Amino acid sequence: MLLSGLLYSKNVEDITVLKHSKKYVAQSKNPTSRSMFGYTVIKLNEDVTFHVGWRKDDLKEYKALKGEYLAQTIMQPPTVIKSWDELRRSFKVFRNEKPTDGNQ
Repeated sequence: MLLSGLLYSKNVEDITVLKHSKKYVAQSKNPTSRSMFGYTVIKLNEDVTFHVGWRKDDLKEYKALKGEYLAQTIMQPPTVIKSWDELRRSFKVFRNEKPTDGNQ
């Protein structure tokens, strides 16, 4: 996917289609990272590998394991968060939503 020059894997274009057990709405505690749309955060039920970079020949691989969290805002690649404590240190978690599409 190409957005403003940044490339990333199609499988993380919308993280809510990945198998997950929990879904949250959050906002970054860091003022420079805040988004007017907020962040979607999911707890993974499967291992996920995705790639992010500025050029096709220079994509960096990221891995998120089952039980870890992915946080994503509109038009940005996801951020891997290892634990609930790390998530709470970086984000203000507003709402716990039920997973959709049978992702339970």
